[in-house]
Amino acid sequence: MRDSTRPLLLALLAAVILGSIVLIYAKISPTFQYNFTRLLKSNADYYPKTAIAYSIDIEADDTELPADGKSTTNIYAYPITVYKDSVPDQKLVFKAKLGHVSEVSVSDDGGYVVEYTAGTKKGVDVITVKDNSTFRKIKNSIKITLN
Repeated sequence: MRDSTRPLLLALLAAVILGSIVLIYAKISPTFQYNFTRLLKSNADYYPKTAIAYSIDIEADDTELPADGKSTTNIYAYPITVYKDSVPDQKLVFKAKLGHVSEVSVSDDGGYVVEYTAGTKKGVDVITVKDNSTFRKIKNSIKITLN
């Protein structure tokens, strides 16, 4: 047996042994079964929100605006799972450096939308969206060029 495979085999053996102990204990202990079921039910609302969101897709109606302080575009964000399914009820926060963004609202297609208003300084504004409802602090950004 190669030395490089030994840690993998030891980890696999340890997982099998630990899993067997848990299964044996679960069969002989009604308290374990009750507490485990109660734990899953009590956290049913919490875990789907934290475990599902994998990334945020972001897009804008326009990525170039005049730097006039009044031009606007909509920016859309879609929290999605690894399977590209949408994730509802997320707490998204949008931030811009050169312009500003409106309050977040839910769009007709289930995404989240803000209205971005261009600033008066020319340059590239990076608008960032973060999902603060997850432990992973998922984020993404889009660039808007102000001419």
